[in-house]
Amino acid sequence: MPDATAGSVTPDRARRRFAVAAAACAALVVAAYANSFRSAFQFDDENVVVSNVYIRSLANVPRFFADARTYSTFPPNMAYRPLVSTSLALDYAIGRGLAPGAFRATQLVLLLALGALLAALWARILDRASPGPASRWAALAAATLFCVHVVNTEAMNLMHVRSELLSAIGIVAAFLVHGTGERPLRRWLAIVPVALGALAKIPAVLFAPLLLAHELVVPGPRGAPAPAEGARLRRALRVTAPSALAAVVLYAFVERAMRAPTQTYGGASAYRYALTQAWAWVQYLRLFFVPAGLTADTDLEPFAHAWDTRVVVGLIAIAALAAIVWRTARHPRRWPIAFGVAWFMISLLPASSVLPLAEVMNEHRPFLAYMGLSLAVVWAAWLALDAALDRWRAPAAVRTALPATLCARGLAAHAVGVHVRNRVWRTHESLWADVTAKSPENGRAWMNYGVALMANGAAEPARSAFLRAQQLTPGYSYVEVNLGVLEGWVGNGPAAERHFRRALELGPSDPASHEYYAGWLVKQGRAPEALPLYEAAVRVAPGAAGPRARVMELRAVRGDGAAAAAAARELLAIEPGNARARALASGASPIAASPPDYATYLKIGLDLGAKEQFVDSALAYRAALALQPGGYDALNNLGWTLGKLGFFEQAVPVLERAVRAGADAALARGNLEWVRRNVR
Repeated sequence: MPDATAGSVTPDRARRRFAVAAAACAALVVAAYANSFRSAFQFDDENVVVSNVYIRSLANVPRFFADARTYSTFPPNMAYRPLVSTSLALDYAIGRGLAPGAFRATQLVLLLALGALLAALWARILDRASPGPASRWAALAAATLFCVHVVNTEAMNLMHVRSELLSAIGIVAAFLVHGTGERPLRRWLAIVPVALGALAKIPAVLFAPLLLAHELVVPGPRGAPAPAEGARLRRALRVTAPSALAAVVLYAFVERAMRAPTQTYGGASAYRYALTQAWAWVQYLRLFFVPAGLTADTDLEPFAHAWDTRVVVGLIAIAALAAIVWRTARHPRRWPIAFGVAWFMISLLPASSVLPLAEVMNEHRPFLAYMGLSLAVVWAAWLALDAALDRWRAPAAVRTALPATLCARGLAAHAVGVHVRNRVWRTHESLWADVTAKSPENGRAWMNYGVALMANGAAEPARSAFLRAQQLTPGYSYVEVNLGVLEGWVGNGPAAERHFRRALELGPSDPASHEYYAGWLVKQGRAPEALPLYEAAVRVAPGAAGPRARVMELRAVRGDGAAAAAAARELLAIEPGNARARALASGASPIAASPPDYATYLKIGLDLGAKEQFVDSALAYRAALALQPGGYDALNNLGWTLGKLGFFEQAVPVLERAVRAGADAALARGNLEWVRRNVR
């Protein structure tokens, strides 16, 4: 075995060398992700982080543990992950808003913590297989490989996938607490980190089958006779029993008792999904060794037939993995390979079963599995190199330098790959351009690419992307929503409304179908029709920040102060720092003015009206009238603005007051006649 303490190196000097190497590995991880701190929130971060009002206040932490609907504003994604929401709320507080750097710093700290725990666990396991200083070096290499593996850039660039990090930390910490299992108290104490991990994501309960695998492959004490198979199995089951019991209880609690009624996994045919998973495993294995062609959203479709060649290839690969476990299990030095491969297989099983998920595969799914595979691959390579160096009778200097050089180059290559891959995740357009190039049959990818193009002002390219998405996924409500937004942007009102109505038909429980249609209606001067849509969006997604604010503001605009204050209080109960809600709840104006007098508010209203920001313009006029109730200009302009928003009934009494208040009220009379003609 290559020995870092070969020659005249003293134990103290060897420890210092290892500490320096560990620090260098940590620095490598930091350097790999250093260019990701300004990257945009991507994918489901939109509904878990960006639009989720619940994470905007630490006062909501108790809610996270009581209500799964606080996790996301997208009903199918309302999973019970209170620990994730709590960490995101802390990031929001630290960054004082949606500062990507704060969220990504936490992500990186968690990865470093996980890497340190992994290195400690692998060192304990490898030292049992091959006592000596070399085992901790191999453990450090395996843990660092996992941390800088290029495929894991997806997990690190998606803030909602922090659930994988926290869940994995729970599993690894449980192994470290559990130890050898000789002390019964430790078996029960190990449940604590598992329970915490399950509050981030339920796969933390995989600790129980992983522990069972460990107990079945680890050989007995050196020199002791091997126990009978039955005795080994009974001992393994006894050691695993507390964790297995906890797994059942935790699963029932998280997935049954606390599950939101709207949560779905999004898949279709269980049979076709299961057929595809064997091939998905082949892809995960391929990506581990050759991480090329990475895509954030695959266009792989569920297989239709069991005789698909890819199914056969996948089954052969699974059989090969099982054979590796069988051949290396309980070998005095090779059993960590068996454990690592078993870890890989067990970790993938929950997502590779008859429970169909929305995507047949994605790159953050093997995050936990790659921990075990890193151990198996590094240890196998270490043993192979050790055997080769023995055959070559290599001198001590070579036995130390060669493994270190090969390891450093491999890790550096992955770190560079991570740095390059982070550039793809930098913006919405860069990410979805990459996905559409690599997954051209993915309708969701084309839709998201269209959204990015539209945000950058490229209307026609965006239209082409949306139409491609519509062709690939004709029943996708979000495609219709975005086509409606695009048509509204270019001024094609009838087409916009057709798409919005179609979106409501396809996704009546999708908050976006209500929210974006409502936003378009407000711009068309149809705010009375928009308000119930915003209210419906709040009902299906209580954490949706935009609809809650619009409900509050439109109620205030139409003059229903009591209803506006009620909506404001509801929002303040979730987001105490919302200044506009605090103002409306107290009966004050949400529009800031300096000085806060009639003339200033009137000018603000005129300026906002010139920009067609009619909601805030109306709120400014109402603030002016609160200071000077008979002000003709504010009354006339408020009445006209209410008419522009479609609140014709509410505009009539305002303009009648303007007519009575003005010495020369010809303009107010004209406005009054106009709104009266439009009252239904």
